[in-house]
Amino acid sequence: MNLRKRILYIILAIILLFSIIVRVSYEMPYLRIDKSIAMMYIKIAEWFSGNEMYEVSNFYYKIAKKASSKTIWLDYNIAKNTILECWDMPKSEFRDKKLYESIDRLYIELKKHPNHSHILAQLGHAYYLLENYDSSIKYYELTLKRDPSWTYGLNQLAYIYSNAKNDSKTALKYIERSMDIDKGKFDNYFLYGWILSDLDRNEDAVNAYKKNLEKYPNNVATLVNISGCEISLRDFENAEKHVDHGLELNRYSSYLLRNKIKILLHKNQIDEAEKIAKQINNGYEYNGYIGYWQLANIERYRGNKKLADEYYEKSKENAQEYYYKFCEKNYDLSDKDGNCSNRYQFLKSFDEDRYAPLNF
Repeated sequence: MNLRKRILYIILAIILLFSIIVRVSYEMPYLRIDKSIAMMYIKIAEWFSGNEMYEVSNFYYKIAKKASSKTIWLDYNIAKNTILECWDMPKSEFRDKKLYESIDRLYIELKKHPNHSHILAQLGHAYYLLENYDSSIKYYELTLKRDPSWTYGLNQLAYIYSNAKNDSKTALKYIERSMDIDKGKFDNYFLYGWILSDLDRNEDAVNAYKKNLEKYPNNVATLVNISGCEISLRDFENAEKHVDHGLELNRYSSYLLRNKIKILLHKNQIDEAEKIAKQINNGYEYNGYIGYWQLANIERYRGNKKLADEYYEKSKENAQEYYYKFCEKNYDLSDKDGNCSNRYQFLKSFDEDRYAPLNF
């Protein structure tokens, strides 16, 4: 057995021993634990937290709190761990309950340490995950008053205003503040491009997406968005380059296929565009609204109004089916892939877009 394995087994044995002691002490309240032992529990909890084992970490924090009421920041640390754990959990009653418990713990700490930026930031995160965006904005703003250079908070506010509040002008102010502070962060350019696109500043959005692609040339989401902006600018040559590169990475992306259809229609390759639209309908149950919409536009172009109207209605029904099933229920996955917001925007502008001039 090599030295590395021996050390690992020794560490695991120590942790197991501590776990047995902790379990006994936790279940037998008449046993007293020395404060120095409590501090050891805190160190163990910090180690587990640093390795993203938040539930185990919280177990040791709770033991430390029980051992000594004078140990500080334990409610904060437990709440922070729980919130970190909840970021990757599907929305559910179980998750929301954990978040509300974390908020209660944070308010306990806030009474001890009024206006502390770390506590305020965690409250902002908890309310964000609960989709209570007004409260989230409140606590992010309070944090920024105490730490104006906190770029993560600025980015969160930009995202909330852009996606939840549909206020891209305010979102732009926050992302630009963040980028002024952290000029070399390429990740910011994706959100920046998204917001600029919402404001119909497609040329600026293209430049922002290009900056993002400098570091992440195979980012499919960026390739979808930049090609969409280029189509709006009627720069079909570059749009096609970005779409084709994206399809090499993910040939099943219905959003890239949608943009490919628009390019083919511009090139008057109607039959090929129709084939792809039907491919989306046949292979992507919940993205059928994209295929039906493009088929409707093709039939409008051909002068088949009745068939076009049928496809438009199928497109709307498909988008509504997904939205009502996944986006208004407890098991909505916090819309990390944008599926809910995309359908919301589609349904919101459906009637207006349906009768808009075809721009092939």
